[in-house]
Amino acid sequence: MKVLGFDAWTKGAIHYQRLVAPLKARGVDLTLLHLGSWGDEPGRAPSEFIDDLPVRDISYYAGLSLPQILDREHPSAVVFTSTESFACRAFNRYCRQRNIPTVHVFHGLQRVLVLDGSAPFDSRLHTRLWLMRRMIVKGMLHFWPAYTRALWQTGAGADEWRRFYYDLTNRVRGTRPSKAASDSRADRACVFNDAEIGYVADAFGYRPEHVVSVGNPDLVLFGLSTENAGLLLRPDVARGTHVMYVDASLLNYGGVYGSEAEFVGHITRTRDELARQGKQLVFKPHPSQIGSRVLSALAAVGIEICERDRFVPTLERCCATITEPSSAAMLPALMGMPLLLARYGNLAGQVFGEFFTSYPRSRYLTDINHFSETLVAEADGLDRAATMQWIRRNTGPLPAEDMPARVADVLVSLIR
Repeated sequence: MKVLGFDAWTKGAIHYQRLVAPLKARGVDLTLLHLGSWGDEPGRAPSEFIDDLPVRDISYYAGLSLPQILDREHPSAVVFTSTESFACRAFNRYCRQRNIPTVHVFHGLQRVLVLDGSAPFDSRLHTRLWLMRRMIVKGMLHFWPAYTRALWQTGAGADEWRRFYYDLTNRVRGTRPSKAASDSRADRACVFNDAEIGYVADAFGYRPEHVVSVGNPDLVLFGLSTENAGLLLRPDVARGTHVMYVDASLLNYGGVYGSEAEFVGHITRTRDELARQGKQLVFKPHPSQIGSRVLSALAAVGIEICERDRFVPTLERCCATITEPSSAAMLPALMGMPLLLARYGNLAGQVFGEFFTSYPRSRYLTDINHFSETLVAEADGLDRAATMQWIRRNTGPLPAEDMPARVADVLVSLIR
């Protein structure tokens, strides 16, 4: 049997790589098809291996369209790690047309944002349009025509054409609809934990029994052991003086910050005010910031940058986390650390999803000058039992190392 993975580029290849061995053990070969040469990764090799994962750019197929590629490859199933882009929706439509089973393996927590049709953060239209200029070119050349053809060739109804226009305007405004488009829904969905099932079923229109909790691979990726779950709730564990700041890359989405200098200023002011209160800032960048001018600027003013492989060890010497709406905040939460939800300065009025607001140790931080007071108030109201209950509900099936095997089982059962 053969399964195709489908993605816009290779930067998410790790999510497919972990599936290669368990699928192979079940008699299934996995190949990743990506669209890098459409603009996100120009110059990528037409065919290559990333570790043991065979990877093909769409240029490998020498001008074949998406449905022609499906007909040539004739996969037993298709795996997505994201389904809301126009290209993924187009490919999903062609799979439905050919009765090819599809599985959406979510690669992060979905409950970090509020899905009510509003902007998930303060979006600056002029900044978004400037950042989107390359995206608009790629869209006009490749992605929008591909989706338009898919709508036409799969017999889309009037409501689906209207949804296309609706989604285009939402992308410009920086808003995220409360309900995903119907062609974003695969046959099965795999999520990190049981707490995500109802949320994903409602947002994407799945039947709850078609959403499977498979475990959290980030626990393995970041090296969080089961022994560390709730570690910082124990009274015998010393509290450090460091504070982790978790970045959600709002700058790169045209939200909150008008420029790189404005973002650097926000982080620098946070560092200075924490220092006045006897604390030391550590900055955990979003992966999109790696190698950016922003990180160079922060390092130049002496701000400690937390590398991915040092995330959990660094958290162990922290007393709290200040976070933007990022799924990376899951790690300190599962360790039982206070989460201070950033609503100060540029982030005044920032909204946070149910993942954050349901966590018993979360508090809104509306003034960085009151960091210490907020932390003391949180400690005074600490409910260890409720926090451990939340941690158990949000950890997901264990051991986390078996997550790829669980996904493979979902795929094979769907094929058979």
